[in-house]
Amino acid sequence: MTESYVFRFYFAMSTEPFVPSVMRPVSAVRRRGQALVLEAPRRATAMVLGRLAPVFLPEDRRLYIVDGANGFDPYVFAREARRRGLREDVLDRVFVTRCFTIHQLAAVTREMVPPLLNLKGGAPPAIGVLGLDHLFLEESLRAAERARVLGGVLADLEAPRRHGASLLVTHESVPRDQAWWRPMLEFGDVRVRTRAQGDDWDFQIERCNDGADASYLQYLASGGDRFVEGVPAGPEGGAASGV
Repeated sequence: MTESYVFRFYFAMSTEPFVPSVMRPVSAVRRRGQALVLEAPRRATAMVLGRLAPVFLPEDRRLYIVDGANGFDPYVFAREARRRGLREDVLDRVFVTRCFTIHQLAAVTREMVPPLLNLKGGAPPAIGVLGLDHLFLEESLRAAERARVLGGVLADLEAPRRHGASLLVTHESVPRDQAWWRPMLEFGDVRVRTRAQGDDWDFQIERCNDGADASYLQYLASGGDRFVEGVPAGPEGGAASGV
């Protein structure tokens, strides 16, 4: 693993690798994290992530982003997050690494993400994997290689959930008859499709597993946006909560 793949604060000018510091204790109860899968156009990635910032970045939690499609726009993310009440310094808690091949992506999820889950004294971080499909659609890749690497990546992403970390995975539309892609269709606790309607967005909940809380999805809608299907209440009918 080379230093070029380490997580860094997005605006950092230094080439030194980022070494996470111990986070301050928070009162949140550690529990098994939920995984949200969003099928959305790449241009919507930063917007959606910013709108969900109150869910993925409560209190002093950090967000580590693995970007496979160069889709994270810090300006759009910060704008949407601040509109939802987060502080001006929200980007101080966002760290990004970019991947350019499926094997780099596999190395990051296998070797770099697990150490982030063992930080003591604070809430588990949130992990975002953006544009997961982008790297797998490289034409030179054989279907068997796509299936092998994707299976390993999805297996590695179970570790953050076991540690109580929230997980967000985004991808664009992929033909559902592709056998190598089918495991992705079953991954996650909540699955949402995002579609552009002029300047607005439609959100459709495709799947919400038994016991999963999808009430936090209300943060997605803004202005003329709408849910094609209603947002389920939490397990006890409560308001939106962190995942």
